Amino acid sequence: MPSLPERLLSWLLGGRLVARSVTRGLTQPAAAAPPPESLAEEIPPGYELVEVPPGWRILPKARLPRPTFWPPAMAAAFMFILWGIVTSWILTITGVVLLIFSIMGWTGDLIDELERERRESGG
Repeated sequence: MPSLPERLLSWLLGGRLVARSVTRGLTQPAAAAPPPESLAEEIPPGYELVEVPPGWRILPKARLPRPTFWPPAMAAAFMFILWGIVTSWILTITGVVLLIFSIMGWTGDLIDELERERRESGG
């Protein structure tokens, strides 16, 4: 018998199944026919091939950028700027300096990521 979250998800999607992660000990993979050989190579470990609802499509593989701490640093910079406007000019200056370093750092990370993609693609 499917677990409560699986039943709820199935109910919300009108009884159709979607791709879900299979975690050991938490869920059991649904019994299904083995996928064709061409699709079996594209399925990442820990996932199973299931029916795609009508109107949906399988997205192409996309490479995500590496995690970085610059977005939270930029958020902190805005907080310091706004907090400094209310309290002290020292906090405002601290926020502006942090904002400048955050923009430079985040931009540097993006440039490094683009260069890494170019090297890997052979261009």
